[in-house]
Amino acid sequence: MARFAQDMRNGIPLVCHRNGMRVLAYRTAWLLACRRAGGQMKPYAVRHVAATTMLANGADLAAVAGAQLGHSSVATTGSTYAHVTPLGQARAAESMPTLDILEHFHFEIALATA
Repeated sequence: MARFAQDMRNGIPLVCHRNGMRVLAYRTAWLLACRRAGGQMKPYAVRHVAATTMLANGADLAAVAGAQLGHSSVATTGSTYAHVTPLGQARAAESMPTLDILEHFHFEIALATA
């Protein structure tokens, strides 16, 4: 309780406190919060949204992997979230076929079905 009072004095309300008391039943607190917000979301989805947002905004992959998600390997995080990192997006854009390749591919399909 002392930590809560100190955080409140410093203007830092923590998620693990409700109405000045420690949350003892996180599931109940979560369901109540979702009901009040008018939606439903599993707590794990919040973790995914947070990681996606941090990486999309340029956070360091290793920092998000270890400190935020607790992954033992950066590769785990990288393979899951590569689509949202600026480098991952750049690599995806570079691997896109050019229009002339697509047109050639369409022409070959047309010949094969004729």
